[in-house]
Amino acid sequence: MTERTTLWRSGRGESFSRNDMEVAHWFVLNNCDEIMTYLDEHEEMMKREHPSHLVAQKHRELFPQWFLDSVNKLKSSNSPTYSDELYNLVFGPIRAEFGVHVPGGGESTNIDFYGKLTTVVQLLYKDRYQVIMFKCRWFDSNPNRPGSVKIDHGLLSVNINITWYDDDPYILANMATQIVYLDDLKAGSSWKVVQKMDHRNVYAIPELDPTDNDVDNSITIDLVDLPRFDVAVGPSNDSDVVIEEEEEEDWETESDDSDDNESYYSSDDE
Repeated sequence: MTERTTLWRSGRGESFSRNDMEVAHWFVLNNCDEIMTYLDEHEEMMKREHPSHLVAQKHRELFPQWFLDSVNKLKSSNSPTYSDELYNLVFGPIRAEFGVHVPGGGESTNIDFYGKLTTVVQLLYKDRYQVIMFKCRWFDSNPNRPGSVKIDHGLLSVNINITWYDDDPYILANMATQIVYLDDLKAGSSWKVVQKMDHRNVYAIPELDPTDNDVDNSITIDLVDLPRFDVAVGPSNDSDVVIEEEEEEDWETESDDSDDNESYYSSDDE
């Protein structure tokens, strides 16, 4: 049976399954500099104990419990490397709080990621530590895959009907920057033109190589691992958590002559 954390507001419920919690927590663990040595040590152990095709799977499955045991040993032995931050982190989030639902997207280091932000999640740990994450539906932005992205007169468009990284939907909130998607009237309703925006909502034309067939040279391909980022793990100063929800607009079905632009987020690692 799948356990779920359910939050209610105005008669509506938002479910966050145990698997959702584990996936989000695994992403947090992989983006904490404080535990990189533990991750590396456990991965080397998995390489010694399992065939190569099972190493990544076993590392992900077994690390949380191994990490818990390791930190408990540090605590019981009064090790100078023990800290309350490690102890709170090792137990994982005790619950998840949901924020507003807005459209969104993302970018990464070696290949740009674009998508639709479906949920803002606040992971709450022991002693009121918290991590804010975005859960996204990622559009396939592999420029070597036909039908995913294209450039027309210097404007980058993405196909919103083709997705990838469905099993890794989370990013940290500080990875994201806001963008907008405009209807691609030439390509049709499945395509959106990517436009970056500043904090004053002034849209800037992206500086891309103005060719129809090539993606800008700054975009390279790295489909092995998502990048690691620092996670600021610290106590929350808020005594209460305010949960807000908004209805998502069904922007995929809007007509081409709509004058409204869509607001999104993208992660941009410079």
